Amino acid sequence: GTCQDHPSLDSVIRLARDRALRSEFVEWKEVTAKADSIAASKGEDAAIRFVLAALGDHHSSYRPPQPPVPAAEVEAAQSPRTRFSERRAAVDGVPIIEVQGWSGSISEGTAAAATLRSQLVDSLAASGCGIVLDFSSNHGGNMWPMLAGLEPLLTEGVLGYFQDAHGTNRAIEKRGSTFLVNGSAQPFAGSELQPRNAAAHIAIVVGPKSASSGEIVPIMFHGQSNVVLFG
Repeated sequence: GTCQDHPSLDSVIRLARDRALRSEFVEWKEVTAKADSIAASKGEDAAIRFVLAALGDHHSSYRPPQPPVPAAEVEAAQSPRTRFSERRAAVDGVPIIEVQGWSGSISEGTAAAATLRSQLVDSLAASGCGIVLDFSSNHGGNMWPMLAGLEPLLTEGVLGYFQDAHGTNRAIEKRGSTFLVNGSAQPFAGSELQPRNAAAHIAIVVGPKSASSGEIVPIMFHGQSNVVLFG
């Protein structure tokens, strides 16, 4: 209500100042004054979006509270969505898997990862040369189902890092078939299926539509001796 004096906006500003990667480049006195003005004239949602846009990272976003959804619609929305990857026609005998962006529940993500793993196993069964992974239309989302599905292709050990606005690193690591961040295991798993043939060569394709985890997952492969990135 109006008597709350925009508490959610205050929280967003406080968190953005403390945690946002580009916080140091923002003129917070001006942004806060403008946000208060927008909240008074257009509402808190518009003010929150203004603050996030002021960060200039083109990535932070806001999802306002949604009205209650009928139970039947909730149940329909919870049906497993597993088609975020697709096998394409092989070129000169080299299989291609297109990996799209992903968001959803843990159960949906686990099912999606298992589908990707099955596609990977089937693809490598027909080719000892290698594989093409196409991320050129991957807009991002949750990276863990992507990594879980592609786990057999990744080397053991530290794959990369998350770094926060204060320069603190958290290691992203593969141990066996498990992925961890700072030693804590992630909840998504692919499947127990493993390719009969190892991929001698891995080509990863990125493009202008690759974003967020559609960039991060290819980065996890960067530096492997059998991987080349294109695009």
